[in-house]
Amino acid sequence: ILDECVMNISADGSYEKTVRRVFQINAESAIRDFSTQYIVFNPATDRVEDVHCTVTRGGEVVESAESYVRSLSDPDSRMYYDVQARVLAVPSLGKGSLVDLSYRVRSGEARLYRGYVGERIMAGGRYRTLLSNIVISRPEGMRLHVRLKGITNDRLSVERQGDRRIYRLALSNVRPYSDEVAMPHQSEIIPSLIVSSHGTWEEAARWYASLMRGRARMSAEMHKDLSGIIGSRDDDLEKMRKIFNHVNSSIRYVGFELGLGGLQPRNADLTYATRMGDCKDLTLVLISMLRKAGIDARVALVRTRERGELDRSIPFIGQFNHAICYVNLAGGVFLDATAKMAGCRELPTEDRNIQALVIDDGGHAFMNTNTGFYHANTDEVITEVKIDAKGGAAFTRKLTKGGAFARSVRLELLDESEKLRGIASYWNSKYTGTSVAGLSVHQAGTEGPVVYSYSGSIPSFLPTAGEYAAISPFIVSSDYYREYGMMKTRVSPVRISGGWTSDTIVRFSIPEGWEVAVLPRAEQRVHSRFVARFDYGIKGSGEIEVRSSFVFRDSSIDPREYGEFRDFLIFIHRKENERILLRSVKDGRSRADR
Repeated sequence: ILDECVMNISADGSYEKTVRRVFQINAESAIRDFSTQYIVFNPATDRVEDVHCTVTRGGEVVESAESYVRSLSDPDSRMYYDVQARVLAVPSLGKGSLVDLSYRVRSGEARLYRGYVGERIMAGGRYRTLLSNIVISRPEGMRLHVRLKGITNDRLSVERQGDRRIYRLALSNVRPYSDEVAMPHQSEIIPSLIVSSHGTWEEAARWYASLMRGRARMSAEMHKDLSGIIGSRDDDLEKMRKIFNHVNSSIRYVGFELGLGGLQPRNADLTYATRMGDCKDLTLVLISMLRKAGIDARVALVRTRERGELDRSIPFIGQFNHAICYVNLAGGVFLDATAKMAGCRELPTEDRNIQALVIDDGGHAFMNTNTGFYHANTDEVITEVKIDAKGGAAFTRKLTKGGAFARSVRLELLDESEKLRGIASYWNSKYTGTSVAGLSVHQAGTEGPVVYSYSGSIPSFLPTAGEYAAISPFIVSSDYYREYGMMKTRVSPVRISGGWTSDTIVRFSIPEGWEVAVLPRAEQRVHSRFVARFDYGIKGSGEIEVRSSFVFRDSSIDPREYGEFRDFLIFIHRKENERILLRSVKDGRSRADR
């Protein structure tokens, strides 16, 4: 019913934010979504006061008194590790309940950040909002920029009251966003008002550089370790590789609070001594050691791919959720020190082909992280299947994961027993009674793809009772259609982990007494942004080979292109679920000939 936020900002940047939300439960399905309310704050700088939450139902008013504080500091927090939430349990909710929540947050965060103010206030969400009110009040002489995203500027009114400037945004009947699978982050699609001290990206970059100044410190321990890592004959790329591997493997990536502020990194020597830090901390250690080795390295702030595109029309540091390292070598290299067990040529998918704000004391630049330095994201699976006369199948499977895909598999292979159990569970979900064994890791180093293999046995694969039998050419199918194509139309873009290729080869050896009656037809679908090819062939007596190849070149599919993309996924689904038809033969003749 009502979503209201009033923000009173003082001359030093500290502020008081008063929030009130009133909502009515009109459907049983919404009860769970509203049964818990969250008040997010920074415990180092914020105080939460005057919290009230009442529920009115059938004339009875119940006040919520139960609450607790939960840390939101996990690796997903990336840049903002010092965040907590006060969690309120909302009692006695039912259809028709009216909930009235209000609270006040007093923040002195600006004192840490040289008076910087930065806040995004969203208007709307998953449910319709009848009235959204946002009021910003600042001192008349204060430099502050108020911008709108997803809202036309004529909806914002500005007035002067005494020595203060007041901004008002009132929206009525704000439509909810459509909750769709693989949709963009909510900050991309929910209308919002953004408050920032910075009028230009130059101002924002200069301010952030001031937060890092003097923090790239090298301790005696760091000097000693660096001298043992790199050699006198190493070129700059080899030095970079060795330093990255050292920082990546020796410092633990964590998300809990390690110091004051969620934007300012700790001193590099302190992070190195404790062997733990968040993305900013690890990046600064990497920068410090690279610079000491004579290599130009700088911090790069990024909005990771799952968050959507950076809006460069709004100079706001709050758009970024991650910090990585830019190295001025080989046409530009970006390194993510938080990507454990990744090589320097295996930039994570969420960091690839996005805009980065590269900053140092000399200035700033926007750069795309999609340089030619990295290994391509590839997924190759080769399966050899031998079908016996009773219809069982023994198979061996070899998998090669390259680029960003390699890292996750390396982590899984740290516990080979658990990995094998996961493989067995997967196959039994497809073919009951399947057994797997013989997990073998052929290559797992960070300088190339991960290669591993295993074997298995399917007790019932080919039905042998009739004259004809059908087998699935790819044994198991992909989930692309179920993951991305089930909806007929979309309102929001589809977000996928684009920028990869997937190749599958399956070779069948069929038993004596059977021959190929029908093979599916070779087909392909070629689009500028996605490609699929299927091919089938008989390679010899009783030997069949099938191949598929998929290419996904982009990570976002616009709703206007979704129809084509869905047709493409339906094509893959159809081809993967076609069947190879086998015919029983005896003495060179099929049963139909007898």
